[in-house]
Amino acid sequence: MRWLIVLLLLANVIVFAWYSQGVSPDRLVGSEDKGVVRLLAEVNADDLLRRDTGAAGESPKIELSCAVISGLYTDEEAAQVFEALQGYDLDGLLRDRRKDEVLGYEVSVSLPLSVLQLERLRAEGFTLRKFNQQMVAQFVDFNAARDVRVRLAPEMEADISALERKTGGFEVWVSSYDQEKTASKIKLIAARLGLLLKIEKKLCKGVASTQSRE
Repeated sequence: MRWLIVLLLLANVIVFAWYSQGVSPDRLVGSEDKGVVRLLAEVNADDLLRRDTGAAGESPKIELSCAVISGLYTDEEAAQVFEALQGYDLDGLLRDRRKDEVLGYEVSVSLPLSVLQLERLRAEGFTLRKFNQQMVAQFVDFNAARDVRVRLAPEMEADISALERKTGGFEVWVSSYDQEKTASKIKLIAARLGLLLKIEKKLCKGVASTQSRE
């Protein structure tokens, strides 16, 4: 019995020694050394990479300035300035800033009319417009024009139309890479055409340019 216990202990020692020699030291290490582990809250925000800053080395967006020419009130003036810009190698965009302004309202009745009808219209303030053969009266207020038409109906059919005019003018937006040179060229154009132009500096909007910048 004693020899049996001794043999079992000896067998355990031999097996332990054999396993110890077949396992590499690296496998005996419980975990790989991956450096110091820190929580996100412990990291300085300045050390973190931001994903919304764009590609590395990308330059910030630059907003270009334009020279905006105003003081142009007719189609002819706007066309002359726009064409002259091309002779000075300036790129521009023509914009119509005019608006319709209602000055009043006109009531019109077409001829032929009877003598009694003509007398009635004259009593209401109508006058004869010969080129289109109409009796017309003009009013500042729409309600006044409407009241006259109601009084004439159904004996006479009257029409109401708005009296409008264009207010404002045109603008020419010029790509301005060298503000002083651009302004000088525009002043030369104004002097040559005999126009009193106004030049303002604004952020470019929808003005495409084929010129290159250094």
